[in-house]
Amino acid sequence: MDNMISWVFLGLSLVAISQWFMEHSRVRANHPIYQTCRMINKPFLRLWWLIFLPRKVEHVLWLWAFLIEVFSVALLVVMDTGLPWSQITHLGLWVVLSGLLNLLRHLIYLVMVSVFVLSVLSWVSPYHRLMEPVEAVTRPFLQPLRRYLPMLGMIDFSPVVLVLLGQVLLSIPIGAMEMAVQRLL
Repeated sequence: MDNMISWVFLGLSLVAISQWFMEHSRVRANHPIYQTCRMINKPFLRLWWLIFLPRKVEHVLWLWAFLIEVFSVALLVVMDTGLPWSQITHLGLWVVLSGLLNLLRHLIYLVMVSVFVLSVLSWVSPYHRLMEPVEAVTRPFLQPLRRYLPMLGMIDFSPVVLVLLGQVLLSIPIGAMEMAVQRLL
């Protein structure tokens, strides 16, 4: 049950992050993946605009993804330990920091999987309709690497370097931060 809940919240968080990337990369508004992300995030965005009036907040999807992660951590703590919800407030800092680390970890995984999908699709079917949203996620990370890494013939090594950087980030700084957050318990 815990694993299923984790997967549901992971999916919701990744949908929010993906929609943000697609909006800022100007993916066509009628693209099916973009439309699906908008449909899933619409209830939260409507609630946001009801509370805070029609002010457009640039990074509201990041806030939504963060709140999903924090709620996921809190729910899993309640389910695993049997603590009542009123006791979760004592773990507030730990829950918030764990949610933030989960969001960072999921962002890195999203980029790494998108790089893999982009690489496979560029070989198999470069004009597949999945390319547009996948490029929207990977472009902000691959562009800086492409400036500094020369292509070797027709081979672009920036995706490989990005995946390696993602693995290093997951293991060293994020791993160290997770151990520090665990010590807060």
